[in-house]
Amino acid sequence: MTKRVIALMLAAGLASVSFAAQCTVGGLTADYTDAPGARLQLAGDGAMRLEFEVLDGKSGETLDARSGDLGDGLRISQGPAANGGMIRWPLAFRNEGAQQRLLEVRAVIMPEGEGPFGFWNGHADYSPAPAEIPGMPAEMSTPLVALTGADAGLAWGLEADALMSWYQGAAARAGARAAGDGRFWFGCRIVVDPGETYELPLVLFSYPANFGYLDAFERYHDLFPLSFGIGANPVDPRATGAGCDYVGWHQGSPELVRRVGGSWDWCMKSWRLPGNWANREDLWRESLGNYERWSATWAAKAENMARCDFAGMYYIWPAWTDEDLAAERWPDALVNDPLAPRVQWENVTTAHLTFPANRAYAQWTDEALREVLAGGKYAGFGLDSAGSDGRARGADAQASPGRAWDEGGVYCRVNAGMAQLMDRIHAMDAPGGYRAACVPNGGDWMILSRADSILIEHSPLRWENEWIDRLNAGEKVLNWWDQFDVWQLMDAPNASPEQARHDIAAMARFMRLRSLQLGGVPMYRQASGVVSTMEDLPEIAEIVRAGWQPVPAMKADRRLWLSRYGDRGAWETRLVVCNPKDEPITGEIEVFGEYLGEGSWLLMDSTGEALPQRVNGSRTVLDTTVPPAWERVFEPAVSLSPGANCTAAVSLDGDAYQRVLRVQFTEVAAPFEVSWTPMQGFLTYGMRLNGETFDQKSGRLPPIENPCTLEIMLSSMWFASPADDILGFPFIGEDGQLACSIVIPEDATPDEEYAAFRVQEYFRFVGSQPDRDGKPTVGGPDIPIVHAEVQGPSVVLGQAPDRGPYALQQPLARVRVEGGDLIVEYGGREWASDAVYHLLRLLDRENPFYGATPDRFEDDREQAVYERAGLIDAVLNDRKELGM
Repeated sequence: MTKRVIALMLAAGLASVSFAAQCTVGGLTADYTDAPGARLQLAGDGAMRLEFEVLDGKSGETLDARSGDLGDGLRISQGPAANGGMIRWPLAFRNEGAQQRLLEVRAVIMPEGEGPFGFWNGHADYSPAPAEIPGMPAEMSTPLVALTGADAGLAWGLEADALMSWYQGAAARAGARAAGDGRFWFGCRIVVDPGETYELPLVLFSYPANFGYLDAFERYHDLFPLSFGIGANPVDPRATGAGCDYVGWHQGSPELVRRVGGSWDWCMKSWRLPGNWANREDLWRESLGNYERWSATWAAKAENMARCDFAGMYYIWPAWTDEDLAAERWPDALVNDPLAPRVQWENVTTAHLTFPANRAYAQWTDEALREVLAGGKYAGFGLDSAGSDGRARGADAQASPGRAWDEGGVYCRVNAGMAQLMDRIHAMDAPGGYRAACVPNGGDWMILSRADSILIEHSPLRWENEWIDRLNAGEKVLNWWDQFDVWQLMDAPNASPEQARHDIAAMARFMRLRSLQLGGVPMYRQASGVVSTMEDLPEIAEIVRAGWQPVPAMKADRRLWLSRYGDRGAWETRLVVCNPKDEPITGEIEVFGEYLGEGSWLLMDSTGEALPQRVNGSRTVLDTTVPPAWERVFEPAVSLSPGANCTAAVSLDGDAYQRVLRVQFTEVAAPFEVSWTPMQGFLTYGMRLNGETFDQKSGRLPPIENPCTLEIMLSSMWFASPADDILGFPFIGEDGQLACSIVIPEDATPDEEYAAFRVQEYFRFVGSQPDRDGKPTVGGPDIPIVHAEVQGPSVVLGQAPDRGPYALQQPLARVRVEGGDLIVEYGGREWASDAVYHLLRLLDRENPFYGATPDRFEDDREQAVYERAGLIDAVLNDRKELGM
């Protein structure tokens, strides 16, 4: 809250007025006047000075920003205001002069202490900060810099939804011994036209120093949830998950879509010219083929979408346009940037980089995209080549938000135009009452912060690119798209078949671990044929879908990769520890409980194995071993009252039907209270303390005072029969013939009919011996779907007559075996498909599908390695090849 303070200091020898205003948020206080700049105070007695440095882009001179008068009718003013956990610090530039002004504006921080300080310059971490820290191009950086001291840090940069073509973080004389000698800055280049007031949207905030600049990004993402959160835009929720890698659109296999954990797909490239997104006949070139035949081909593939339960993203190429088409209709949109050359597209046309925010081009684009959405089939748009950046200098680029300048004059980056297109798409109506979604294939911060899910079209070996993408994307799911490029990692011509198989298995394992480290999902093209990846792909997608967090909340052996997912409560939090080495790593993992919630925490291993640990206040130390080339996943299981000090082991027994969470307290320093974290999909139905049942109705558990064993009994919200009973149900006879029917209500809703179809399709898929692409090689059994009772075992779908004890639980559904039938019932008919999906996940235990490695590759060098390994259209047992 900003408050004006008029303070006269009537002490001899002192200035009579210090600062005229103060703004305080969290651990940051700013004292300032109307003149740009301030004195900052961080929690922990860290004092800093904020100054604004303004450079004239035409003369190269440094202007006097402190006076507020920049000369020739240009004035600067500041208006800091507390907003949540940050100070919004807009700088207003008013140009009353006759000339356009080109400015480079730097927000400079000068610590008054000696340090040492760590500095994130938008691209890399420098800890401790050296004497000089270079700036990096905006397309390779984040719009945030961070200065970390011993107790706290200060971050500053742009509001997350801003448009900016040029920004940079750098430092000079950083880390010097003399107090106040370090200068750390974040700068932007802006353009202010005559008669215009331009507001530079800067923000400042403090953060704890536990994890350095990662804490800055944790706070930044939380301060701007509409830019960085999963599902921040009101789009179809399926558009925020993992990609299907064309297995729904091309192959039309609903079961394969589910097996890869996919929820959206790029679909329906129904045009032959870049820029012809609505497949309009007036833009079709006869020389490129038959319009009707082409349209029919893609329309036939589009029919697969209705069967596969994913969000279809209509494919467009918005930043590249057929050169002749653009020259005829939108000449001002063409980007004549030598860094973004023309490209030959599918050998049929030359495409030219185009500025998506050009007014004429944008109007045509909006009309074409709304025409697509009006068809009712698509949830949004797949934006190919979204990050094909360049500098547009046409008339509309000159007037566009986010413009900057260089030695060639005023320009606007193509990515700023793409960000504006994404904002317009998010305002368009899509089916189901949602807004249209955007799934780009990469880009910079302006694009990734606006994306709903993201394709990454470069190798996961390129850490430098991946890390910036990850920070700019916030919590959102990344989807790896490229092949492994194993040939780059080995002596391919001289490798033995055994070595080639080992290296391919190692790269597949690397992809798995990199995905869990960075919040990415391997696409089917990488997972197919790799046993462990295909087995766990839906679980990997589910973990990543919880939302990647910058702070891992753990410290451990430096060789381990640490990551954390979920910030909506401990119940969804997952802590992932990956070991990329070929030997086990044993040691302690320190968990910082304050990132999980209030109090102290005990954690459990996702495998259910006993996990020894020590708790002291908000810190939990796990004693564990991470196997070679594998991961461990931990989740909060039990909450202890703040300040608890104890030693315990946590384990989990049971199956999908019932489980027992067991906590063995072996040392207790002082009494503490206990509560437990709700487990997804389970309800608590009983507790035992030292073997004696505890009556829940009497209230909370008594305090834990001595070593003891606490058992929490859990019952599935989904399964009312043991897993073995359900898995033993005779869907298909031992001879491979039909052994049951699927019964649905006489008045079945579309969702109930679809749920029955998915059960039918599951066994058709399993019995068809599908090939790598999920296409049947033989005919699978076709379980009949009927509307009335029949003789023999049946899978019966229907609404539960009474919600009973599950009335407050959503989604409500229960699967059980009763009287020779398998009953799938649900409290609301809209939950039929959800109930069936849980059933199918359980059935996967008995019916694995591994796909196969590719039978062809775009790169001949990759092809040669797989041929040498004997892995063309084959299955790779990666555990065996890696000696696990």
